[in-house]
Amino acid sequence: MEMFHGTQLKRGEFNLTNKEQLLDFVNKNDNIIIFGAGFCGELIARFLVEVGKADKIFCIVVSEKQGNPEHVVGIPVLDISDVTQYAESSPVIIATFEASHVEIKYVLNENGFKNIITMKDVCYAQIRKTLTGLPSGSSMIAAHLILNSLESKIANLESRITEQLEVVAVNTTAFKNYRNLHAGKEVVVMGAGASLDHYSPIESAIHIGVNTTYRFEKVKLDYFFAQDFYRKDFLSRGEHVLRDYINDITHLECKKFIGRYMYGTFEQRHRQISESDFLNMNATEYFIDAVPSRNIHQNICFHPLMDFHSVIFSAIHFALFTNPKVIYLVGCDVSDGGYFSKAHKSTLSSEWIDSVKTGYCKVKEFAERIYPKTEIVSINPVGLRGLFRDVYI
Repeated sequence: MEMFHGTQLKRGEFNLTNKEQLLDFVNKNDNIIIFGAGFCGELIARFLVEVGKADKIFCIVVSEKQGNPEHVVGIPVLDISDVTQYAESSPVIIATFEASHVEIKYVLNENGFKNIITMKDVCYAQIRKTLTGLPSGSSMIAAHLILNSLESKIANLESRITEQLEVVAVNTTAFKNYRNLHAGKEVVVMGAGASLDHYSPIESAIHIGVNTTYRFEKVKLDYFFAQDFYRKDFLSRGEHVLRDYINDITHLECKKFIGRYMYGTFEQRHRQISESDFLNMNATEYFIDAVPSRNIHQNICFHPLMDFHSVIFSAIHFALFTNPKVIYLVGCDVSDGGYFSKAHKSTLSSEWIDSVKTGYCKVKEFAERIYPKTEIVSINPVGLRGLFRDVYI
């Protein structure tokens, strides 16, 4: 696929903000797949047919063939499973309103599609004006566009209001007794990076671990945070690994916090632990913000904990809430250098590493503003070198 000068979201993903960008993209690419055979999909297909670009469209795909037409303006409608062999070579335009983009992108990623294009809702209004044979002005289509957009936004707002009430109830129960609890004390937040092997425990410090750091035998954890139980993330290390991980956490003897995703998208719901496993753990539930967090909130009783693509941020957010004298970051490598005790190789992408580094920068800004008396120190830093005060042991 040629490079496209639209708004790039991440590698292989673009956001079209107007009709001209759509035409520019279509002119530079072939074998384009349109996802969605509904109102928006038909609008795009009709538009490309009228401007003489029908030959650029390979097909229209849907996630469920039943209930959809066989063709839209002569373009075949196929089930997504029928075109996965073209996942890496054909770009996909998501033809739905913006409210549905997150879940559809997850479906496309699950089916191996690499080049994903989204469109702003305003594009459909622009396209509608160019189509012949359709009413103009304050037409039914224009009203339909506005109504669909408003309905999506209202439904999303209702969902968030309902979920916010649950966040307050759950996070207040989880954290109300921890505000300023460790004032004047030292807290260590342990990540699972390779540099953890070189850590000599600070005896008087309170230790907060995440993920597999409970296996670091030199330290007995005081707190433990986990939030990612997605089966696919564990398969490369064997079918049994996720079950072993859950069993280990169940028998872990410390205060355990298990995260639940805010604004649960399809992908995020798949990362959450089952209710039966959670009950067996004797753990405390908390809410995490949608990733990446737009804000870092001071009072975690009333707001979700921050998330910048790693559970380490939940642990740091909690540590700051306890208002300690010092927070030591250990094993927070933010690199592809592997894990402590050579547990398994790193599979971290450069995009993930960059996103996490951005998160740490936001943490620094937040901590300096809200907790100016709490010093953050990196022990044997790798990717975070120079961001906080660095100490090498």
